[in-house]
Amino acid sequence: MRKAFGLILCLLCVATIGSFAAGNKEAATPASITFSVMASGTYDKAAASIKDSFKQSSGIDVTIAAFPWATLRQNNTTDLLTSTGKYDIMSGSYYLADVYANFISLDDYIAKYKLGQGLLSGLMQKCEFFNGHQIGLPYGPDAYGVLYRKDLFDQAGVQWPSTWADFVALLPKLKQIADANGMATIAFAGGAPEQAPALFFDKYDGYFITKDKKYQLQADKAVAALNMNHTLLSYMASDFMGLSIDDANARFLGGKALLLICWPSFVVAAADDPQKSQVVGKWALGKSVTPGRPWLSLWQMYISKYSKNPEAAFKWAAALINAQNDKSFYVTYGIGPEFSATYQDAALAQQHAHQFAAQQYNFSVAVNPPLSGEAQDFFASSLGDFALGKISAQQCVDQVNQKWATMTVPVGLIDDAQKTGQMQK
Repeated sequence: MRKAFGLILCLLCVATIGSFAAGNKEAATPASITFSVMASGTYDKAAASIKDSFKQSSGIDVTIAAFPWATLRQNNTTDLLTSTGKYDIMSGSYYLADVYANFISLDDYIAKYKLGQGLLSGLMQKCEFFNGHQIGLPYGPDAYGVLYRKDLFDQAGVQWPSTWADFVALLPKLKQIADANGMATIAFAGGAPEQAPALFFDKYDGYFITKDKKYQLQADKAVAALNMNHTLLSYMASDFMGLSIDDANARFLGGKALLLICWPSFVVAAADDPQKSQVVGKWALGKSVTPGRPWLSLWQMYISKYSKNPEAAFKWAAALINAQNDKSFYVTYGIGPEFSATYQDAALAQQHAHQFAAQQYNFSVAVNPPLSGEAQDFFASSLGDFALGKISAQQCVDQVNQKWATMTVPVGLIDDAQKTGQMQK
């Protein structure tokens, strides 16, 4: 009898322990996760730089899967649509709107780990939401902007303009300065077709989505923005349509362009490095001019609902998003700071006075366009045709609106458009 009772007790203990272990499977520290990120020489390198220390502190091994932008976007989308779960945590942005339903809500994790404290004001609100829940976590913010040769502006007594009308009126003077110094007026990566929308977003303050939730450009404002671009294009380097991002950046770094229209995070670290730049101490970042909304590149980390280790994935995100790494990533890789403490660092503020104030302002006014990947791809292609002179401004707008009328606006982008003033009132 005692043996039977002992056996029953033993079995009950085993069952209880098994049940407890099963119930706490989520709480156990997982062994590994995979993080997909853009192979840019910045974001991927920054992630790799903390991989070992993160493993030592958390016990979590992170595989960093780095891809070029287009491949990253495709790989993330395919993984979600096939329910594969290869990537636990993914880098992306608004162009993943078609697959927002495949990401988990991060509300509880954000509250649990108090993530977001100390970030620039409003930055968390610029992340992506779905059905009222935050699904994206911010890192590496950037706003399309203009680097310019402040030394040459100062010598000529030229002030940075505040409106696009003033900017366009200033172009003949800027060309004179550029010609006198044997350089192009403007360098831009026209050979990277996906960059074409940057020249439109910052000059257009109309809507992208109508009251009845359809894609559409506000024709009059869109044509005006394109006509302004037509003037701007005439002052570009003669071979700008063949320049990659690296090519365009190199022109400015080598002192061969007066202005560079670019993603600043790809070039500012090099611009301040005497080993890589001939313009150290000579350049500045321009404050975004009006009207228009500069293109926001707010990389976000999304956790796939197919991840077997969602909490481990969030811990990795939290390791990337903190004030200490924010400063380090900026100094080492030029990644746009997202913590107020970085901008308030006295030494950094003095060293980077030529960009910090403009950078913070540009972040505050920049927005994501409410476009799915498909809608933006067609738009970029049409803008390329316009830049090549194949179609007029009006034809470009008509072509885009005709195609967009056949597309469905993802639900997640409608709220974005409303809160950023990009939806018809």
